[in-house]
This record gives sequence, structure tokens and C-alpha cells, in this order.
Amino acid sequence: MAETILVINNNIDLLKLIKTMLEKNGYTVIIASDGPSGLHAFDAVQPDLVVLDNALPEMDGMALCRRIRQTTQRVPVIMLTEKDNEIDILASLEAGADGYIVKPFCTREFAARLVAMLRRQRVWANKGSQ
Repeated sequence: MAETILVINNNIDLLKLIKTMLEKNGYTVIIASDGPSGLHAFDAVQPDLVVLDNALPEMDGMALCRRIRQTTQRVPVIMLTEKDNEIDILASLEAGADGYIVKPFCTREFAARLVAMLRRQRVWANKGSQ
């Protein structure tokens, strides 16, 4: 069964690019373009990983990350955002993000980071079921 990745970003062209790239690599990809629809998709799908922009309409990425963390600590969250200053990076990590990637980004590095995060998540899931 393919792992499911939820990508939440208000840039529709970027959403399509990421969706196509990840689906070519065998992942199931759910997309959302604002905070509330992203939260709804998270609750409905229970993805294996979330890629989350910080600058979202109606609910910013840090608020959404905090809401996800109220639900579960199990699902990795990677922030993908244009904000590259130390304050935003630290605030995102404190909100519960597991990783932080600054746009523009190298697609191969992006894919490698997701694979590494999912691999780590699988290891922890297997340890919890033993």
C-alpha cells in the first residue's frame, strides 16, 4: 500500500508540481490550498506525512501544525516555505514541525528528505507495534 502524503500550499502550480513528482515516486498525494481544507484533509485521511506551507490563507501553517500536534505526534510535518529567517524556523520547530525546507528548493533534495522522514516514521511505527 502506498504511503499517503498531504501537501498543503496556497501556490496551485507548486501543488501540482509536488503532486506529480511524488505520485511518480509511488506515493498517494492529497493536496489542499488553505489551512481549514488542509486540517479537514488531515482528519479525513490520516496521512503518513504532511508537507505544510507557513503562509496559508485563513489559518497559517504554524497554527495548523499546532492543531495537528494536538491530534498526534506520530505524523511527521515538514514546513516548506519562503521564510528563511531564524525566528520563523525556530517558531515552526517549536510549533511541532519535524523539518524545514526553504523555497525555492532542489526537487531531488526535497524528495530525499521526504523519503528519510518516512523511513524514520516507519521505524518508529514498527517499534511501537512490537
